[in-house]
Amino acid sequence: MITIRESRADDMEVVRALLHEYARSLPFALDFQCFDEEIAALPEPYAPPRGLQLIVDDDHRPVGVGAFRPLGDDVAEIKRMYLRPAMRGRGAGAALLDTLIARALSAGYSRVRLDSHRASMGIAIKLYRSRGFVEIPAYGPDLDGALVFFELRLTVG
Repeated sequence: MITIRESRADDMEVVRALLHEYARSLPFALDFQCFDEEIAALPEPYAPPRGLQLIVDDDHRPVGVGAFRPLGDDVAEIKRMYLRPAMRGRGAGAALLDTLIARALSAGYSRVRLDSHRASMGIAIKLYRSRGFVEIPAYGPDLDGALVFFELRLTVG
């Protein structure tokens, strides 16, 4: 059974392990995002009340992560969504994204943004678009156009 829960202090080593899996799965290095420093500083920048780190469990085993952090007063940035390959295609990614969106709204954000790699994340990009995300100009490094940037305006109800 798939469940999504907020990470706890004692989950940080599991979160780090999943995020290192995520980084290794990418066709590019995350050095431009200061990934190693970010992982070392967990749970920041994803700590409540302005941030959130979620864990996806399958029968009480951690199999994925996702987070958001403040990007501005009313804008959250969804980051580090990752599911182990065996979990993909089972609805966990959509449930994780929906949970992050709902929790960003409840944290007081009016918009969420994210970026994705055009060439390797086509399924994720399709999911983002299905949830109403629209492409926007780059708001960070774009690896010479290899990344695509999205925003979703949040509404109550």
